[in-house]
Amino acid sequence: MLKKFALAGGVAVSALGAQAAHAQGSMILYGIIDEGLTYTSNQKGSSAVQLQSGKLGGSRWGVKGEEALGNGLSALFNLENGFNATNGTNSAGRMFARTAIVGLSQKGMGTVTFGRQTDSLADIVAPFFGSGYWTPATHIGDNDDMNWYFRVNNSVKLTTETISGFKFSSIYGFSNQAGAFANNREWSAAASYANGPLSFGAGYMLMNHPNSTSNTSGALGGASSSNGDDYGTAFFYGLDGGVARQQVVGTGVGYVVGAAQFGLGYSNVQLDYNDGAQRKLNNLDANLRYRVSAPLSLIADYTFTFGTADHVAGSSEHLKPRWHQLTLGVDYAMSKRTEFYASAEYQLAAGDASIAVGSTLQKFAYIQSSGGPSSSPSQVAVSVGIRHKF
Repeated sequence: MLKKFALAGGVAVSALGAQAAHAQGSMILYGIIDEGLTYTSNQKGSSAVQLQSGKLGGSRWGVKGEEALGNGLSALFNLENGFNATNGTNSAGRMFARTAIVGLSQKGMGTVTFGRQTDSLADIVAPFFGSGYWTPATHIGDNDDMNWYFRVNNSVKLTTETISGFKFSSIYGFSNQAGAFANNREWSAAASYANGPLSFGAGYMLMNHPNSTSNTSGALGGASSSNGDDYGTAFFYGLDGGVARQQVVGTGVGYVVGAAQFGLGYSNVQLDYNDGAQRKLNNLDANLRYRVSAPLSLIADYTFTFGTADHVAGSSEHLKPRWHQLTLGVDYAMSKRTEFYASAEYQLAAGDASIAVGSTLQKFAYIQSSGGPSSSPSQVAVSVGIRHKF
């Protein structure tokens, strides 16, 4: 349960004893600690059993607060640190890698926030995908950011309240580089609508030179190990001399029937590389959440990722990679703060699902929760763990 600490007060002013009352505010300390054991059938050629942090969601702690300014207007802030619970290290080499924002909120309208924060497309559309609520179901390489792989630096984000079922969000991440406005910048916009059991959403995201080596202080962190590169370590991104432009279009629909919640999602990703190479990936996602009882939920997700790859290193062919992934999960809430979970994933690489290894191409599978790619076309990962919220 979140622990709230009220911050309020008055201060004596002037020798005449007059008082000025300060506005009421609040501050919340919160966090998640998530630890699990994972067995992987093939990780770089060998099976592995590992203790891993953040199986269902990154372990974190944070503080957030709000101060009423009058007439429905409030100031707000949020600082959130991610960490590895297995060894206590910070994530991405940053003090507040997950969130660092300040902003304003107007009742009946929405919020505007400034700083390092999540992308609008993922905020609005990811909940329709399995990866949006069950991390092991993440699409290969999180190529569409539907598991919030990265954060956007130097950004301004506008998010409306839900009005008559509609909600809208848009973000712009500045390059912050003089004379190179588009070198490592990002923007996106997305909207959703909910009416009774039916909901749907759609959005678009564009990134220019997101893993730029000449601007490591841009919107996506650039190719920087000291700053904690948000972008360049994922599959597909560091190939062919870096990404010149990435575009993502995503849409999804959800429907609730009794204790069951169904979701269907589709995303299209286009990667244009600095050397002229191009990859296009499509992710089709069908998922189900079913509440058996108050504490017990079952999760199922199937994702089919397919696309094309031109000018791949080591081959002049027009390649057509394919990946199938099935994810099954069980979640049992012992209380409002503590839950136990188990998850099993199977991924099969098909077609030309290959990556360059030296001068040759090797077919591979890579489940998000496995800890590393396989040396074969298939991979199985099984996890059990505990997640505690405070």
